[in-house]
Amino acid sequence: MKIIKRVMVSAFTAAVLLSFSVILPAFDDSDFISIAPVEKQDSGDVLKADTVVEKPVKPPAAPKTKEIANADRVFAVELNDRIEVRIVASQKVKYKATELAPPPSPRILVQLSECAVKTSTINVGKGSVRAIRTAPHGDTAWVVIDLTEKSRWKAREEGTIVIIEIPKQAGAARAEAKPVEARPVPPGSLLYRVVDVAGRNIGKKTRVIVTADGPVKYRLRKDSGGKALSLSIMDAVSTWKEGSLTIQDSPVDKVTISEDSRNKVVELKIALTENTPYTVTRDQNQILVDIDNPVDMGKLPKRKLDLYQKISLNVQSATLPGLLRLISTQTGFEFSVSPSVAAASPVTIRYDDQTLERVLREILIPGGFYYEVSDGIIKIGTVAELKAAKNLRPKVTKFYYPKSMKADNLVSLAEVQIGKHPLLDVAVQADANPGANRVMLVGTREDVDKAIDMLNITDVVGGRSGSDYSRGQDEEGYMFTRVYKLNNMRLMHDGSVNEQDWFNEMQSAIERMKSPEGQYQIDRRTSSIILYDSGGAHTRIATMLKGIDVKVPQVTIEAKLYEISLTETKDLGVKWSAVGQAAEPFIQGDVQAGAPVVAGSSGGLLTLGTMMSGMKIDAYLRALEVKNKATLLSSPKVTVESNQPATIRTSRRVNYAEQSIVTSQTGPPIITSVYKELNLPIELRVHSKITTENTINMLIHLNVEKIVAAAQGEGPPDTSSQLASTYVNAKNNETIVIGGLISERNIEVNEKVPLLGDLPLLGALFRGTKIQNEQVELVVFLTPSIVED
Repeated sequence: MKIIKRVMVSAFTAAVLLSFSVILPAFDDSDFISIAPVEKQDSGDVLKADTVVEKPVKPPAAPKTKEIANADRVFAVELNDRIEVRIVASQKVKYKATELAPPPSPRILVQLSECAVKTSTINVGKGSVRAIRTAPHGDTAWVVIDLTEKSRWKAREEGTIVIIEIPKQAGAARAEAKPVEARPVPPGSLLYRVVDVAGRNIGKKTRVIVTADGPVKYRLRKDSGGKALSLSIMDAVSTWKEGSLTIQDSPVDKVTISEDSRNKVVELKIALTENTPYTVTRDQNQILVDIDNPVDMGKLPKRKLDLYQKISLNVQSATLPGLLRLISTQTGFEFSVSPSVAAASPVTIRYDDQTLERVLREILIPGGFYYEVSDGIIKIGTVAELKAAKNLRPKVTKFYYPKSMKADNLVSLAEVQIGKHPLLDVAVQADANPGANRVMLVGTREDVDKAIDMLNITDVVGGRSGSDYSRGQDEEGYMFTRVYKLNNMRLMHDGSVNEQDWFNEMQSAIERMKSPEGQYQIDRRTSSIILYDSGGAHTRIATMLKGIDVKVPQVTIEAKLYEISLTETKDLGVKWSAVGQAAEPFIQGDVQAGAPVVAGSSGGLLTLGTMMSGMKIDAYLRALEVKNKATLLSSPKVTVESNQPATIRTSRRVNYAEQSIVTSQTGPPIITSVYKELNLPIELRVHSKITTENTINMLIHLNVEKIVAAAQGEGPPDTSSQLASTYVNAKNNETIVIGGLISERNIEVNEKVPLLGDLPLLGALFRGTKIQNEQVELVVFLTPSIVED
């Protein structure tokens, strides 16, 4: 019976094996992905057993499992210019995309860590994508994209979706292209990409940096003349777009790149200006070729390091140290990184024309790192590592003397600001000595300088301090305080109506340019504007203040006021009616512009003119003074800014007698005389402005008060007031003459017989004196001149 059972089981087993051999199709070995083998179970003991004995079974221990993602969908999407293979996972996963070299055909392998996937084959047949195959490999999901031909591709990630972009190829071009037999590549070899070539002078050496996306094999040799280096990179293609590189101030003349597509070799030619030693090393995915600089090139060129310079980056799954080396090549900064940076996760970023400061924050902060700039070197690590390194550096002590606050109050505010800064480590304490209003700061030199900048911004009357005191960023809405000190504008209490006008206009401009949340205050004592606002408002207001806070040219106005005998004014050399006036001058009072001076005229008419060239007016006027034909009343001189008014005022005092009669019933009337003083001012106001042609445009106001006739009886004498206003255009150092104010005066004239009048004793019989009435003219000489710096 046992034998019959065994025969029946063997027959049944053979039938099952035969049926499977008919059903299974014939697969090519190349179509399978390597998967970990499944352990087989031995069933021999089961076939031999007659009966089954029930035994207690121990419950299996719960296996330790970790939550992994699952590739829910894998599909291809055809777009206008490319095919996109999309892998949709249940959660965000880490992935690695690699190009596998033929035979049998080009393929792209995408590995998703800690992700499960079902085994499947998807026929695509679009573009150069033939099929997509998926299979699990341990806790890694493998997705293989079979291509009909080799094509450039790129990988990117959008949330939980991994996308492989494969551009379409022109079919006509492929049909016309002559097929080239490819060099056999050993199975399992990979093709790497040369993504960047850079170079710079690092002092005693010039470094050429070749960056690939993997650890490439290379060979470097120098030609027989020693003027060129050839770097051959095996199993690689080039994606470097520039194609050539020139390094200034170095022995490297030019770096060029070429590609042998048949043998998959990238050739880099480094042309040298002279034969010089070199060394080559590999640093992960970079090849570093260091070429010794000649003695005259050993000095490191000066570089302007700016943390806010704009850079552009596009990297995928790059290590953080490698990315920092790439940034160092672009910006000129040197980086010092802590050991923890090497273990950071790969970085995939793309930035176009962004500041270095923003790029560093966005690639470092997600990994728990930060940076600090010291002596042109950017130090990178965790906050704890940077602070620990800072504790070992030497410390300095500085004192800050508050300008408007008490030291205790200032320290309380400073401690809040310093405590909010991630890396600032400064001890701040107020001096407890009586009368010592100062603050002591202890820390590294860089930290103490930053803390003093904070104190300067906080220590203002009514000022407010923002969290960012160094630079504003309008797009991120940072609010901070900055003090703008005006060097050429006076913000003291206004001394004239003109100052009040432009002061009000400046305030109106600030009100329009600041943001609704912004605040400002004007410190007249220091001529400063304290502004608390966003970066954009700071930029607008700073540009406005820079445009108006400029040095204004000055004009010196020299005036001379003379009373000259009317008979002598004809010989002054004045060219009347030659003065240039604006299109619409206005004149008020008894004034006539351009009227000729006529001896013996009734007076009261003002005339304008200029001095004729070559006339020595000063010498002539002094000669008239010697002969009592001219009297200098005033000679003021004033310097004023362009487009600002200047006032010249002189006054003559005239005494007159005022009688009063007091009558009495008991006696004769009493007559008393009181002498009083009468002021007769002469006021000259000039508003000058320098034009672009270096001429001086002047608005002149002249006001003259004089006595018309002597006092008759009681009361003061009769006076008259004359006013003239006009616009005048004068050249630099040209004298403007204002005349026509004629009056009379009595002078004592000595008369004598020649020779006989000079005899002693008897000479009195031949000489005598008489009172003579003489007409005099008030003439104003006005000379403007531009003050040269």
